[in-house]
Amino acid sequence: MLTDASVDAAVVATPPHWHALATILCCRAGKDVYCEKPQSHNCWEGRQAVEAARKYERIAQIGTQNRSAPYNFAAKRYLEQGKLGRVHLCRVFEQCYEADFSWGPDSDPPGTLDWNMWNGPAPERLYNKAIHTQWRQLWDYAGGQMAYQGIHQLDLARWLCGVDYPSGVYCSGGRFNTQGDAETPDTQLAVFEFPQLILSYEQTVYTPYMLRSDDGIRNGDIFPHWPQNATRIELYGELGVMYMGRMGGGWQVYVRPKDRAPVVKDQMYGRYPDPPHKENFVHAVKSRQRPNADIEEGHRSMLLVHYANISCRLGGRKLRIDPQTEQILDDPEAMNLFRRAYRQPWVVEENM
Repeated sequence: MLTDASVDAAVVATPPHWHALATILCCRAGKDVYCEKPQSHNCWEGRQAVEAARKYERIAQIGTQNRSAPYNFAAKRYLEQGKLGRVHLCRVFEQCYEADFSWGPDSDPPGTLDWNMWNGPAPERLYNKAIHTQWRQLWDYAGGQMAYQGIHQLDLARWLCGVDYPSGVYCSGGRFNTQGDAETPDTQLAVFEFPQLILSYEQTVYTPYMLRSDDGIRNGDIFPHWPQNATRIELYGELGVMYMGRMGGGWQVYVRPKDRAPVVKDQMYGRYPDPPHKENFVHAVKSRQRPNADIEEGHRSMLLVHYANISCRLGGRKLRIDPQTEQILDDPEAMNLFRRAYRQPWVVEENM
């Protein structure tokens, strides 16, 4: 595909440990890229992918579809017009149920699978069916539920709040509810410090009673039941609180109640944004204008995930961030997790 001149663009739909490298290879070969979230496996390679897109003048869209949803554009205008007042607290939730990872025995890979290529930049290991299907719970391949699903809400929240790099990050969590072999947290609480704003992220993956927005909500005139919505965002302003649902959940603004009855001041139903997001990518390929979820924005949002996971893996250590370099200040141990050791020949290079 990389050497086929008739191919203009590629969709990267691999597990996350391949995302940045595949993006770089496509850009170098002159292909535009639609890359599923998460944009990267670690901080360093995420920036390298951005630089490759810029160097080779490629369109690179990240699959954070909320950035192409009309109801989210309306919510952003609402906030920018000051209708919610100043917002100093934004809470992001990712609550679901995920079966625990269990290794099981290694075996020979199926004849249709090039396991060495699938494993790619990750450390060499024998084929294991559990890895092939549940990779998101292992650090070598992914960043857990925050990277796999929570990134949708974090990206939307960062965009709505109009912030880029946090000055400080700390995250506590662990694998508390299971007895299996998963490495990534099932419980996680992260705090991101921005000027005049605190953004928090709360995660549970053992809570099946928390509900994602179904197709009826995504494509109909109905709102989620917010207390039980698994993927909501809450923005607390001076004048009210906005409840936001990702991927078509819509939004509502509640203000001071009258006689204990809830008062909805403003609202907008949502629609599932995947079709317009793909359409935006195709338009960007034709027009050469940057897409709604440009790779730079995808990278900055993924940094929140990476910083939080680094803090969590170091026992909840507070990290200080340099917005000019994106690096973690005065903490060599944290910087050891800033990038990975790549396996030849699947290496993200210093120079693209």
